[in-house]
Amino acid sequence: MDNREDLPPFLRIASRPKHAISDRNGEKIELQAPAPSTLLYVQDCKNCEFELEKKALKVIVDGCKDCLFNVNNSLLTGMIEVLNCENLALNILENGVIMTLTIDGSKNIKVNALKNDQFESIYTHHSLGVEVVVGTENPTRVPVVIDDEPERQYLVHWEKDGDNLNLTFDKVIRDGNYPTTEKKLAEARERERKMSKKMATMLVDSIKVTKKSKKSKSKEDGEIKRSRSC
Repeated sequence: MDNREDLPPFLRIASRPKHAISDRNGEKIELQAPAPSTLLYVQDCKNCEFELEKKALKVIVDGCKDCLFNVNNSLLTGMIEVLNCENLALNILENGVIMTLTIDGSKNIKVNALKNDQFESIYTHHSLGVEVVVGTENPTRVPVVIDDEPERQYLVHWEKDGDNLNLTFDKVIRDGNYPTTEKKLAEARERERKMSKKMATMLVDSIKVTKKSKKSKSKEDGEIKRSRSC
């Protein structure tokens, strides 16, 4: 019996088979997992170009420098982690999809996507020189400029504005155990405030209606009694 299903999600991922590539220099390498459920781990490589053409569970890039990653497929977890890297370009090609990209302790990381539906969220922490570019003609560019609170985590994501989608970035905060942004949390609290106000108004109105109904009934009962006495 496989006991991995009883583990928390992050431990289940860690217990999966892992295929490691490390200490390569100046090579062009195909990132190919032995099986789609395999985690790909790339560590301490320099001046290399990597091609991901087939499915894998997840990709972790750790301590790499001056490397290029071309992603032309999706991942079972939808996740790529970039840790302690420098001068790295991540190209999401035509068939590539990354739901969540995390960049931690890294410098000069550029993410290039052809379309806005090829990624959902990019989290950065302790990282400088991160830039996200979407499109080839008249591309949308979002440099993640951190002027204050470098200890904070930041989120690059799509935000709907009417019929348009805008690429923006916000500070990440925790609402319980769940990450969100200051703006989203403020919007959620404003919705809750309006809903509470609406419910309070409805409650007051229902009380008024009840009192009015009781008064009307008392008046009717009084009229009936008077008519009987006549």
